[in-house]
Amino acid sequence: MHPPAKWRSWQAWDRLSRGKKTLAVAVWTVAMLSLLYLAYLSFDYSARMPAQPQPATGRIYAFEYKNRILYVTAAEQRRYRTATYVFMITWLIGVVTVGILSRRSSDRAA
Repeated sequence: MHPPAKWRSWQAWDRLSRGKKTLAVAVWTVAMLSLLYLAYLSFDYSARMPAQPQPATGRIYAFEYKNRILYVTAAEQRRYRTATYVFMITWLIGVVTVGILSRRSSDRAA
């Protein structure tokens, strides 16, 4: 008798080596932390940043958030872009990692 389909994926997870599990969890953790940081920055910027440029404070770079134009400094803009890139890259690496690990574990099971 075969286990239910929903348990088969967990059986494949159990067959993975400790290093592969660590890699998958690390990639997932970085992706989720960067997503949370990106959400924090979005809400923080929308609450604090001016709708008009303020050259005296350096907030002259346009930042679009929910169809509103806000103005941020170069460092704030760089921080937001970096968080965006880190999330997109780790999400892509996570998808590729899960695909590779699930394919290899299913090859072993066959």
